[in-house]
Amino acid sequence: MVGGFWSNVATESIFGVVDAALKGGISWFDTAEAYGRGRSEQNLSAALSKLGVKPGSVVVATKWFPFFRTAHSIGATIDRRISCLGPYPIDLYQIHQPASFSPIPAQMKEMAKLLRAGKIRSIGISNFSARQMEQAHDALAKENIVLASNQGPLQPPGQAHRRATASWKRQKGWGSRSSAYSPLAQGMLTGRFHEDPESIRKVSTGRSSWEG
Repeated sequence: MVGGFWSNVATESIFGVVDAALKGGISWFDTAEAYGRGRSEQNLSAALSKLGVKPGSVVVATKWFPFFRTAHSIGATIDRRISCLGPYPIDLYQIHQPASFSPIPAQMKEMAKLLRAGKIRSIGISNFSARQMEQAHDALAKENIVLASNQGPLQPPGQAHRRATASWKRQKGWGSRSSAYSPLAQGMLTGRFHEDPESIRKVSTGRSSWEG
């Protein structure tokens, strides 16, 4: 269901986007299992490989899909994520949404196992509220692991999310970073559609996935 939510992008366009990003100085690439059921991860890896990018020279982040799953799925599906992104390591592995059948502490415990096994390099979350972020942070602290980041929307609807996250971090004195998705709202904040408003109908209701 979710894998087909985002519109497809031709392989040539994917390589062109990644090439332009690299030439523009971008070294962080964020994807997810949910984007095309792994095809986004595969296409990102293929593009980086074709462009001669050495593993470890860029940061690669991806996300576990929590819907209708328990925390057990985190460990059961990680080898698929590694395979899709190979030879590029998973620098940041995130819980895509706070929507698993398992409680947040159980999810963090499974993520900690992956970190200790060397299958991922850091642990993050996405779309978590300040309260949920605190739960994740505290669960990892018991494992002597620092929660690396909380990803949320950067465009105007995400302002409340950012304020809540920033307030919580100030209160706790926590120095974790935030990362953002959809900062330009698929081009709607760039003026892309000013001269052709009808073209906005062609934009998918989800975020761009780089599916091929």
